[in-house]
Amino acid sequence: VPAAASQLLYFMVQTITMMFVGRQLGVKSLAEYGIGMSFFNVTGLSLILGFSCALDTLCSQGFGRDPSGYETTMWLQRGMIISVILVLPLATFYTFFAEGLIMFMFDPSIAPGALKVAQWSVPYLALTAQSSCLQRALNSMEQARIPTVANMIALASCPVWNLLFTWRGLQGA
Repeated sequence: VPAAASQLLYFMVQTITMMFVGRQLGVKSLAEYGIGMSFFNVTGLSLILGFSCALDTLCSQGFGRDPSGYETTMWLQRGMIISVILVLPLATFYTFFAEGLIMFMFDPSIAPGALKVAQWSVPYLALTAQSSCLQRALNSMEQARIPTVANMIALASCPVWNLLFTWRGLQGA
């Protein structure tokens, strides 16, 4: 149950941010943010989270073999290194190549804002890649409450951060 609750809390943060963007910045900014985050979730976040799913199996097997051994932390370290390696080409894609794809796929009045949202989300991708690896390792070590509490804190503080930063426009969101 804590692992499922943790995932639910994690995805609610994006929903709350989208509500703040729509309420404070208007319909056009909401469309730009929604399309930008959808593009980002499909082209980047899904790849990173998909690759980190391998840690569910690897860390669980390592912990099952020897709960006090080094194997689980070895898989965690390798997973974090691989996630950094995967983030680098995705960051390059968002910086240099996503413009043509977004401009081709979406309405010309919304596409530039959506591109900016996707490009500004690269630090979020790097941090999510690392936290996803850590969360999966902790879940395999029967410590699922730690990521759940962290996501509860993030969800509780999300409205405060949104109030502080959405006045800057989409850059703040």
